Amino acid sequence: MRDKNNILNGHKAAINQKKIHGFLIGAYKLLIFDFRYTCVMKNLILLFVFLLAFKLQAQGIRKTPHKDTIPIIYIGAGSGINNVCGMIGVAVSVKATDNFFLRVGLGLGDWGSKFSAGFKYELKATNSWGFGLSFSSCSGLKNFKTNLETTDSSKKIIAVKQVTLDLLRSSTVNLTVSYKWIFRHKNQFYVDFGYAIPIETEPYTIKDASILTNNGKAVLRILQPGGIIIGIGVLFGIQ
Repeated sequence: MRDKNNILNGHKAAINQKKIHGFLIGAYKLLIFDFRYTCVMKNLILLFVFLLAFKLQAQGIRKTPHKDTIPIIYIGAGSGINNVCGMIGVAVSVKATDNFFLRVGLGLGDWGSKFSAGFKYELKATNSWGFGLSFSSCSGLKNFKTNLETTDSSKKIIAVKQVTLDLLRSSTVNLTVSYKWIFRHKNQFYVDFGYAIPIETEPYTIKDASILTNNGKAVLRILQPGGIIIGIGVLFGIQ
């Protein structure tokens, strides 16, 4: 009877250990996710405050500008998650027609420098919705160090430790829906929403012979470019 009780107690302890381990891994992944987006959200909040201020100023502007007054080139800055110009960067928009614009973005993100190119179709010259398609490429990073869940060759020992990787070039195809507010006749604030489709699978190499668990690989998938797009920025029209 005593042996049976010991077996039962050991089984319960193993179950509790698995539950605790699962909770710790979930918390770890949440911390990684939060680390990636904290500075982005700060930038978004700051830009959103400016957006509200200029939106109130622009509410009285409803007349459609004459086509000759629409700037040929817009230059500005933006920030966001999977944004065309990275977490922070420079955005350029060039008019092809009154409703069709070529977009270029250059900036920095957590996967290195980022370059994007594509187009956007806008429904109106005034405050309006737009639809975009673009391609983005991130340079990657050498000797990138981060804490990840690892295992050994037997896959029995699991530990979170610092891993050294080379993050390789990673690309996405971006589908976006946007809305712009015009202020002072030729400048605009905009917000982007959409989805970035990753092209590469596991674009990284492990340099220190660590063996990642599925949870460790999942964290790198979160860091890799791709997923939901949330962007915001300001463009200044020049002629």
